[in-house]
Amino acid sequence: MPIYRVGDMKVDPVRYPWGYGNSIVLVSRGGGSQQVDFGTPTILNLKGAISLEISLLVFSLGADWTVFDNYSATQYGNFMRIRTDGRVQVHGRNSGDYRVLSSPEGIISPNKWYVIRWYSDGSDWVINVDGEEVARAAYGVFDWEGNIPKRLGSSTGSVSGSPGLDGMYRWAKVRYNGNLVASWPMTEGQGNTVYNAVDATGDGTINDLAWLKI
Repeated sequence: MPIYRVGDMKVDPVRYPWGYGNSIVLVSRGGGSQQVDFGTPTILNLKGAISLEISLLVFSLGADWTVFDNYSATQYGNFMRIRTDGRVQVHGRNSGDYRVLSSPEGIISPNKWYVIRWYSDGSDWVINVDGEEVARAAYGVFDWEGNIPKRLGSSTGSVSGSPGLDGMYRWAKVRYNGNLVASWPMTEGQGNTVYNAVDATGDGTINDLAWLKI
């Protein structure tokens, strides 16, 4: 079997049996500049019943990792992160009030694939991990309106205060009122763009992440 190197990490398929058989993933090694930046396309300028679903793996829980960020302290938005104790959280505002929804500890463990879904059903914020609801609160809608860039990962100086994910992204999707508005299969395997398979807009620019075949 081949052994890959991503940055300072040796990726050994025997030690890390992540593979789905010739899958392409994006590797992020946990940093303030490691992100996929989708900008501010109209298709993601949303308010209401929004759902963000991501397939990911965490290499370690050595820090709080920001998975998604479109939050501004002076406006609205959300950021989602994984904490050092394995909790999954969503933070944000929708009517001026700051909200935090958190799962129990130990939901996420290193070196295991998960599908995490953060969403609003129009009245509640909900976190779902591998098809199981792990947190819910009556916090209303998600508000992604305004000129706030949407990112996988984090930007330097982000309000979330946490670096981008130390791990791998396999795919991501956004739904609005149940309709798929963006899907990033992340099968490109090269280049600096992640393409939206649903719409001609909403492509992401890769900053300091690496493609890996597993």
